[in-house]
Amino acid sequence: MVQPKTRMPVPPRSSLGILISAFFTLFFLAPGNSHAQCAGVDAAIEICNYGDPANQSINLFDLLGPTAVPGGTWSDPSFSGGLNQTTGVLNAWNIHYSGVYVFTYTVAPSPGCPDNTAEVSVTVAGYVGVTSPNGSACSDDDNVNLFQFFDGSSPNPQFDGVWLDNDNTGAVTPDGIFNATMPGVGTYSFTYTMSAIGSCPAPAPVTAVVTVYRAPVPGTPVPLILCEDADFSLYTNLNLFDQLSGEDANGRWSEGDSGSTGQISGPFDSVINLQEVFNTYGPGKYQYKYTVFPENPVCTRKTATIDIIIEEILDFTGATLTVNSDICEDEIATASYSVVLTPGNEPKPYSDYSVDYHVTGPTTFDGTATVEDAFYGATGNVLTFPLDAALFQDIGTYTISIDHIIDLKSYNVCDNIIDVSDELHIYPNPKLTGATLSITQSCLGFDANVVVTGNPVYLPDGNYQFTYSLTGNNIANGETITAAIVNGVAHFSIPASLLAVSGSTTLLITNVINLQTNCASTASLSKAFNVNQLPNVSAITINAADACIGQSALISLTGLNTMTSIGVTYQLGGANVTTVQTANFTASSGQGSFTIPASFLLNTGSTGITILSIKDLVTGCAVDASITDSFIVHPLPDVSSLSAIVPNVCTGQTVSVLLSGLGGITTFRIAYSISGANTFTGQSAVLTASSGAAVFNIPAAQAANTGTSTFTITSLTDTQTGCPAPTNIPVNFSINPVPVVSNFNVIVPNVCAGEPLAVLLANLGTANSMTLTYNLSGINSATNQTQTVTVAAGSATFVIPQALVPNTGNTIITIINATNNDTGCSATGNIQKSFNINPLPDITTLTASVADACMGDQVVASVSGLGNLSTVSITYSLSGANSATNQTAIVPVNAGIAAFIIPTAILSNSGVSTLSITNILNSQTVCGANVTTVGASFKINARPVAPTAENAIFCSQETPSVSMLVPFGNQYHWYGSATNTDELSGETALTEGNYYVSETSNLGCESPRTMVTVSIATIEPPVLNTDGAFFCGADKPTLLDLTANVSATDEVRWYDAPQDGNLLAQDLLLQEGETYYGVQFSESVGCESSEVLEVTVSLTDCNENPSQYDFFIPDGFSPNGDSVNDTFRIPDIEFLYPDYSYEIYNRYGNILFRGNINKPAWDGTDNESGGGKIAPNGVYFYVIKFNKNNASSRQGRLYLNR
Repeated sequence: MVQPKTRMPVPPRSSLGILISAFFTLFFLAPGNSHAQCAGVDAAIEICNYGDPANQSINLFDLLGPTAVPGGTWSDPSFSGGLNQTTGVLNAWNIHYSGVYVFTYTVAPSPGCPDNTAEVSVTVAGYVGVTSPNGSACSDDDNVNLFQFFDGSSPNPQFDGVWLDNDNTGAVTPDGIFNATMPGVGTYSFTYTMSAIGSCPAPAPVTAVVTVYRAPVPGTPVPLILCEDADFSLYTNLNLFDQLSGEDANGRWSEGDSGSTGQISGPFDSVINLQEVFNTYGPGKYQYKYTVFPENPVCTRKTATIDIIIEEILDFTGATLTVNSDICEDEIATASYSVVLTPGNEPKPYSDYSVDYHVTGPTTFDGTATVEDAFYGATGNVLTFPLDAALFQDIGTYTISIDHIIDLKSYNVCDNIIDVSDELHIYPNPKLTGATLSITQSCLGFDANVVVTGNPVYLPDGNYQFTYSLTGNNIANGETITAAIVNGVAHFSIPASLLAVSGSTTLLITNVINLQTNCASTASLSKAFNVNQLPNVSAITINAADACIGQSALISLTGLNTMTSIGVTYQLGGANVTTVQTANFTASSGQGSFTIPASFLLNTGSTGITILSIKDLVTGCAVDASITDSFIVHPLPDVSSLSAIVPNVCTGQTVSVLLSGLGGITTFRIAYSISGANTFTGQSAVLTASSGAAVFNIPAAQAANTGTSTFTITSLTDTQTGCPAPTNIPVNFSINPVPVVSNFNVIVPNVCAGEPLAVLLANLGTANSMTLTYNLSGINSATNQTQTVTVAAGSATFVIPQALVPNTGNTIITIINATNNDTGCSATGNIQKSFNINPLPDITTLTASVADACMGDQVVASVSGLGNLSTVSITYSLSGANSATNQTAIVPVNAGIAAFIIPTAILSNSGVSTLSITNILNSQTVCGANVTTVGASFKINARPVAPTAENAIFCSQETPSVSMLVPFGNQYHWYGSATNTDELSGETALTEGNYYVSETSNLGCESPRTMVTVSIATIEPPVLNTDGAFFCGADKPTLLDLTANVSATDEVRWYDAPQDGNLLAQDLLLQEGETYYGVQFSESVGCESSEVLEVTVSLTDCNENPSQYDFFIPDGFSPNGDSVNDTFRIPDIEFLYPDYSYEIYNRYGNILFRGNINKPAWDGTDNESGGGKIAPNGVYFYVIKFNKNNASSRQGRLYLNR
């Protein structure tokens, strides 16, 4: 704001006339001026009553005095907005800010008027306007203009006042903008104030009262976004309320702006079938609105819109990918590449996309491209993005594939379908660097074959054009030829027309072009080669040797001159006919040979051969020929019926082989081999046959080893024709060993009298059956006894008849002969083995006894009459109360007596049982005797059942002992463990742990033990909280309040003495200075804490403000002895003012009674004047001194009425 000049203020007036008269008064009081004031004199006014309608039209020209010349111009340098600069009339109501404003009047300069301007200073007082005063706002409105709650009458309030926040909401700005969202629902007042200005006082403030009403809450919508391939069966009953949170109830549902889906049947229908929506309308955006209404119309209804978006899958099936463009190697440095995705028949949304692509090839990498404005029709409805050329620096084929694409303006909930790729080729410039040339030696009149071998990287497969020249004996320039290159190798021919002169020629390749890529390079690859003369065959002769059918035939040639490596073509005729065949061979001194394969010689008889051409393989040059000869093909010997018989023999016998089926062969040679136990290869013999048969003895050296051998004839050759016949006639034969009796292992165990006597034999060899001859000697004797045995794995068993060994004692068996029944081979021997036949135990004087026992105790049986036995195995059985069979005890014998323990496991029943001995076995000889009449009866006495007992809990102060355990008595025994045998006395002090009790019967049997767990409970005492003993007696605290001030986990009990006190009730009122004794009581174990909490209570901890309590001073009492209101006493004063004192006066000012905390009650007698006179009925006066916190004394009167 522009600050006006300071002017003398004019006293306020209520009308324009008064203002003008005041102005003129000021004008004439102003200092004189000898010069003319053509613009008038400066003036100043104050507008303190801003609301006066007269302030809408103040003519400022009238304030300039009589010297002011009309026709001047007015200006408003402060931009007040209130001055009509044409008329000079000021409308103060158009000035919206209080302050001092200066307005300037200017007239045209003229002689005699040096001062052509005048100023009017106007002080505009503040104006706060008139409030409604009540207004309303909605709780969601953060921009409530408090000026809207004014009554709207003119003039409007000025703007430069300040709003006061009467309720300290913190939600209003000084310029009157109220944020109703901050304080919440309620009624709040705000006061608009303005300051005084000049001599104008501050206007009286006005107050606006605003009631904030709760705004309706439609809730926060949560969009549901699904892909079109989602399982919509999960959404057939979709409650739209599930997509809202924090909404008001009783709102109304409706379809959204996206259009009707027919799912909302009424305003309270919140359930839709999204599957039906999708099936009907497909992918898209569907909206449903929830509208809630306000409680007061100042708030508007509110709507939440739920978006349900079913996103469409972008299917790029049929799309094509094009990578631009293929280049040659020498273009890498300047190349650029782009990828173009054409969507195919189905257009794709015009949008921004993110494309994930993958590059494989010489370099492999993944990339992501962000493409803006893709599939825009004006740019060809395609998606295009560049590739970084720096990543394509190597020759080769790159495959660029796109497997993921995202529409960046979509919700990205669908996996779009795309699988497209294209190849980018960086072709090598064809290079012959490091390449080699191979040129076949050329013959006059023939093309020369050229092979170029290079690096496949620089010469990939394809068609190429080569440019070459010839120098030397043959000359050519600029010749071109096309050739295919496969795996870096190219083949082409130099035409014979360019090779007309024999001798050395050099090929030079000067350029190569890849016809597929059009990539080219210069070259300088050369190779020299010769053009050779043709062979001279005029002196060549041929000699063909006879052959056997199925075998090759040897062909020899002479007259080959200087050729060393030769190739021929030939043809057979006669008995064997072939097409044209080839054969290569070497020659020396003009001679050489080759063989005709046996596969061409399948027929016997005369066969002719014709040489058709001869080729010098060194030069590669060939000429036609016609050189002939013939030879005989003989048949092979017929061995189809050939057979051989080879008999089995024993070791040392001759092996004769009988051959038959030899047909008409008279002399022949066989080749044979022997394998198996005897091995010989490459053996032969020349034999003479008679009537188709021959005999052959295998040399003894070739049949020296026992076992199975195989005799095989591998070939038979007719010695007259020299033709062999291959055979494969294997015949097995065996050289059987004789039994080696000396290796036999004979085992004969000692036996008891009357038991079978088995002889065990081992190391009998491989025989399956064997016949043995043996003798017996010693206590038992027999000669030439035979026994046939079955042998398995070299072992056999037979039993010596009982009749041959009737006597106990030592006997010797001798094996004198053994025959292998499988082979008939036998041998003699002298193998001996001794054995004993032991006697049985003597049981004629055997007796048994068993002592009675308690159930579970050891039961010992004693057996006597065992003679001189040292250790026995006793077999016994039980019958009666307990039964068992075939029980065994192995025990030592002392002086003919053995004792053993009957296992408790088979003595599970009480009562009489009988022990029966069934067998006595001598443990040394293992010979036993069955027993039938020896036994003894005994009794198992039952044990009492385990006594019934419960776990015991003792309090720590009880000093518990064993005698306090239940049960307790002479028949009961207490122990410190389950196995300890030391009984505890009744005086034994108990500690926490397990104890065991048993009971003994009249028969002395002790029961099983019962475990009792002893717990000794130690209860912690309660703990007094800080200041927990301090109360205010006016609150009437009880022991329950004291309990609340202690820390304890269980019940707290209070007593009137630390020991043997009386239990106090929890509702007992606390007494000042009284001591209470607390313990903690555990109901679960029934114990109190041994330590006592001692608490002395103070009831003077009262609030500083007595008015908080029901504190009053009685105004009368009736000391008539009826025990009702017999004394004057001030309730609770001893708690609120413990140091108080008071005095009672009669109406004459005489003191009758002095009271305090120790003498609180007046009974209506005069205690001060002596004599204890009874005060009469009437009015008395009291003076109370509180003696606390400087509280003033209080006086009053009371009425005594007996």
